[in-house]
Amino acid sequence: MEMVGGIQIFDGEGYEIWSKKMKTLFLSLDLWDLVQHGYEEEGFEENSMIRLRECKIKDAKCLLIIQQGVSNSIFPVIMEAKKSKEAWDAITNKFYMQSLNLVEIDDNETATTRIDQIVSKSRTVYPDERCIFRIPYSLRNGNEKFYEPTVLAIGPYHRGKPRLDSMEEHKIRYLQELLKRTDEQSVDRYVKAVMPEIEKVRKYYVEHIDGVSSDELIQMMVLDGCFIIEFFRRFEMRQNKVKDDDPVVYSDILLLALRKDLLLLENQIPFFILEILFNTINMAHFRMKLKPMILVFFVKRFGNEGWTSKDHDKLFSKNVSHLMDFTHKIACFGFSESSPASSSSNTQNCFFVNSATKLEEANVTLKASLKTKSMFNITFSEGELQIPSFVVDDSSEVEIRNFLAFELCQQAALQRPFCDFAVFMDHLVMSSDDVVLLMRRGIINNNMIDVESVDTMFKRLTNSILVPDPYIYKDISIGLKKYCGRPWNRWSASLKQKYFNSPWAFISFLAASMLLGLTVTQTVFSIISYKVTN
Repeated sequence: MEMVGGIQIFDGEGYEIWSKKMKTLFLSLDLWDLVQHGYEEEGFEENSMIRLRECKIKDAKCLLIIQQGVSNSIFPVIMEAKKSKEAWDAITNKFYMQSLNLVEIDDNETATTRIDQIVSKSRTVYPDERCIFRIPYSLRNGNEKFYEPTVLAIGPYHRGKPRLDSMEEHKIRYLQELLKRTDEQSVDRYVKAVMPEIEKVRKYYVEHIDGVSSDELIQMMVLDGCFIIEFFRRFEMRQNKVKDDDPVVYSDILLLALRKDLLLLENQIPFFILEILFNTINMAHFRMKLKPMILVFFVKRFGNEGWTSKDHDKLFSKNVSHLMDFTHKIACFGFSESSPASSSSNTQNCFFVNSATKLEEANVTLKASLKTKSMFNITFSEGELQIPSFVVDDSSEVEIRNFLAFELCQQAALQRPFCDFAVFMDHLVMSSDDVVLLMRRGIINNNMIDVESVDTMFKRLTNSILVPDPYIYKDISIGLKKYCGRPWNRWSASLKQKYFNSPWAFISFLAASMLLGLTVTQTVFSIISYKVTN
């Protein structure tokens, strides 16, 4: 490789050495994050046009460096790239596999040798520990906005995106104030606590993060972990009316955005890191333990404020992989313990429910279940379908989509409540009329703009979900199908719909019945009178 202006020229040979040197160059210019993650223009607000312009200039500089770093024979690979990330990815995709062959391979060597060499250089996979997933393409394609953070990057997947820079300043401020509150001058204790676990951290991520050095990963874990802990502590103080001038916790708009970002599947760090950092900080500086403190933030959204202390103890005793996993356990708590086991046979032929309006036409009573520990506790008995009341708003689709992805990515999920619930509701809500009916019955509390948005949301949620197996609502679906198939229930519902759907219809029916009764009585008396006369 030749050198031009201090930049090594890549000619197709020695990709691994060239890429490491280029990465060091970009790091020295504080441009590596931009090359690695790129930027999206729609991520900048109207009042951030100056920052967007600066970002474009930096990206053009990165693209120029990459262009200068390849020979004329390699340049066609990146000729169409408009951004530095596109150019970098194009080179990586073409030459990365070749870089796995660290030894020259003669033309006469067999394919077996080539494959063995590639396998020997590949990273070992730890399937039992991998729990921080990348969203599968089938779910992500065209729906990126539901899976990417809007204000806060946690962990390595979305690190360095320009639109998330402002929250990085809050992370540093939180850490400074934490050190001040605990009378510490340095983060040395936190770094030493996290450092021995850093290889274990790598095993938690499904996507390889070998491009992140150990020092970078330690810094990431300490900054992100301390921010999360301090954020939950400050929110708990706000709930208890403790005065604090923090602009993050006291901004309702920012709180809403943070709640969504903290529940993104790709935006996680291992929970054991949070526990290590929490235990390293003196407990005297907290009013609550870690899991109860987190529960304060999420309980109104996913939990039940009527839980007993025994419920709390059972919830807190569960093993947790990351923050989203803990929130999933909060949402499912009280359901998995009480739900009956479902048979996995013939799930493909399972009787799915009719729409809400058709169920009422078949004399099924729809009722909101208020006294339940879980939103998934749907029951059907003696013609009454009880569904726990739940809120639908602008955050619902982001949250449900990420919970669906989490359940689908797990290798051995015994139950998938969010997947099953989404399928059940998709059949129950076939049109905006069904949404209106469920709203009238108190089952759906709609905080969205219009009812059609709710109908559309449930349709989109199940686009890439196969029929669940096992399906936890199978018995309910079969019971509803049998009930709706009975002729008497259809006739009874038709009678109610025609003659008892309004006071005037009822009065008309009553008047007609009285008139019919009087006519019959008159006829009977006429017959009797005729017989007596004769």
